[in-house]
Amino acid sequence: MRVPQKVTLTLNDSNREKDLEVLVTVPVSTESQYRSFPLIIFSHGAFGSKEGYSPLINRWVGNGYLAIQPMHEDSLKLFERGACRVPGCRNEE
Repeated sequence: MRVPQKVTLTLNDSNREKDLEVLVTVPVSTESQYRSFPLIIFSHGAFGSKEGYSPLINRWVGNGYLAIQPMHEDSLKLFERGACRVPGCRNEE
């Protein structure tokens, strides 16, 4: 039986001075702690977030895939935090 493990990472592109948050969901196998998994990189739609689509991600991970979900600059989650970098979407008061 596989139990998914979720880890949020922040990758930094120092050349462009940008951070990219990614959610990595890994199937944890009770048979073996260290093994390789096929990879799915799932990109949310406009104004979505890396936390969305859990039923779909859980289905893939439950079938043995590792899933990576990046948080794009147009995400409403970033807007809510005041961190959206798309022109015109600053959360300013």
